[in-house]
Amino acid sequence: MLFTKNISQAITALRSGGVIIYPTETSYGIGCDATNAASVARVFAIKKRKEGKGGGMLLPEGKFPNQYGLEFPKPMKELAEKYWPGPLTMVCKLTGETSLSSSCFTDGERAFRRSSHPIANALVDGLGTPLLSTSANISGEPELYSAQAIFDRFIIEELQPDLIFDAGTLPQHPPSTLIVWNDEKGIVVLRQGEIVVT
Repeated sequence: MLFTKNISQAITALRSGGVIIYPTETSYGIGCDATNAASVARVFAIKKRKEGKGGGMLLPEGKFPNQYGLEFPKPMKELAEKYWPGPLTMVCKLTGETSLSSSCFTDGERAFRRSSHPIANALVDGLGTPLLSTSANISGEPELYSAQAIFDRFIIEELQPDLIFDAGTLPQHPPSTLIVWNDEKGIVVLRQGEIVVT
């Protein structure tokens, strides 16, 4: 497990199938290239997460879920254009073929956002494909907000991430607002966060 503060090194790790830990606007995330099925499987194994639970994704600049075979109605796109980058996560349904690993999805749905954290943005933009993004902790344990705490927790495990992007200790923020599209009700708020969608 390496520490780095070098964006290029972290992007190289992602492109080579690596699993990395990186800062977001809510907490540290663990992730990989969401189109690499083997890397996605490693993320969930490292987290000790049950199969079939999936994980959220960060999008590169200018990309939207419909470009990856997911439903993305006009009202959702309007909210994305208003609040992205930022802590607004949208659950979208798979409607067509996708380049994303099937392990990322739960019941044919997945959550997307465009991060407002400059490092997360630089990583996903440099990668050029969606970045799997789930909290950097063992499933069922509290989220971790410092690179050193994450290192200390994972170094004792048999399965470990390849690299930690060290952004020090992050401020603790509430989770992102989570919304989904319902054909009858329109936009439904599943979890209220910093962004209030009306």
